[in-house]
Amino acid sequence: MPTGSSGDAVITPPSCNLPTGTETTFTGRYKHYGVQPPNYYYPGIEQNPISVSDITCVGGSGDGICPIRFGYDSLLLPAINPFSRSYREKQNLSVTLSANYYQVLAIPPAYGTQYTGCVAKPYIMIVGGEFPPDLTVNMESGLISGTISDMDLFVEYFKLPDGFRFNETNYATKGSAGAYRNGLGAIIAADFVVRAFDPGYTGWYSDRKFTLRLSNWWSSDRDRFILDITGPFAIDGRTITSNSEYLNLMKQKGFWGN
Repeated sequence: MPTGSSGDAVITPPSCNLPTGTETTFTGRYKHYGVQPPNYYYPGIEQNPISVSDITCVGGSGDGICPIRFGYDSLLLPAINPFSRSYREKQNLSVTLSANYYQVLAIPPAYGTQYTGCVAKPYIMIVGGEFPPDLTVNMESGLISGTISDMDLFVEYFKLPDGFRFNETNYATKGSAGAYRNGLGAIIAADFVVRAFDPGYTGWYSDRKFTLRLSNWWSSDRDRFILDITGPFAIDGRTITSNSEYLNLMKQKGFWGN
């Protein structure tokens, strides 16, 4: 559990009573993975939704010291953004985020503040913002991996109306394809909020905004179009009634890339 002391002040959070469980993947708006059930990592998460703080750090010793700090933050140097490069839709991504318990040494030493936790390093999770639904966050390692989804699925500016389907007349008139067709060639910034926390005392945590810099990818638009239009299709004289089967067969034949 996080413990801290500053002068005569002693902070004693609740103890860590972590349950055991089996491997599981749980998905809300954001996809996370852990070898334990969700409540192991964030007690109460299955019963209560998480709200995002307007400040970067919650909890601590009352002297402005944040008990948890992302590994990319520094007191002396500018913060490093691990997502500094730009990505496109349908591109694979693998980035590891890290956080640590923060230790302050002061003079005299009696006024130092030191924090330890239930686990060796704080856990990581996504708590808000525009985050690709096909990326998975490993809460223990901090690894974010997977394929970046079409921006129409998670970037608010590009989201399609409920029930909308592309057809031969409205292709590339809406969503990211429509914006780029009409001259928007700029990189799109998708902001999301990551929380680093300790399971023994989730009242102490650090929230930080990260940004994915994204661009449209025509293959993603084509795939969505093929999956939306009304068949049937034909390949080598054989009728194909499934849109997804037709799309996959065309890719297997090398006509379309990913």
